[in-house]
Amino acid sequence: MPPKIKITDEMIVETAARLTREKGFDKLNARALAKELGCSVQPIFRAFESMEELKKAVVAYVARDYQKFLMESISMEDQMIGLGFAYVSYAKKEKHFFQLLHMSDRLSLKSAGEFATVGINREIAQSMAQMTGLNLEKATLLYQGVFFTAHGIASMAATNHCDFSDEEVRSVLKSVFWGMVENLKRD
Repeated sequence: MPPKIKITDEMIVETAARLTREKGFDKLNARALAKELGCSVQPIFRAFESMEELKKAVVAYVARDYQKFLMESISMEDQMIGLGFAYVSYAKKEKHFFQLLHMSDRLSLKSAGEFATVGINREIAQSMAQMTGLNLEKATLLYQGVFFTAHGIASMAATNHCDFSDEEVRSVLKSVFWGMVENLKRD
């Protein structure tokens, strides 16, 4: 009878994610992972054909963690500000995970206009149009402005360039949101 598997795929991915959280995705390698798991590299490469395959599993794990965090953090009464605030909060809490998902060369957007068509961004812009009374084109500009502001703050937080308080973040996001709504309604 073959020996029982002691190191599972799940253990490998969770440990790799923990290493990414602590040291960054660029520091993840088979030797460091094996050392953390207390084994040789053989169980890692039994479960995953290559480090690239393992890294894809880690990115998926981090993306699920991020989605869960957002869903738990968003205030229903103020969705757009809540979404931006949750985005910044995740960057503060999970610096390396945030960098992996939102500051790596994995992203390939060529323009701000392209941003509005990716993933759930179009749905968010449609929701903002209903909430503010703006048409979809203007609501898309509003979403871009608030998101790019949140991304700037989050990027500074994730790279230790600032430590804004929660109140400061909310204040900036609200000012940008309502300032843009007012300007877009005038146009």
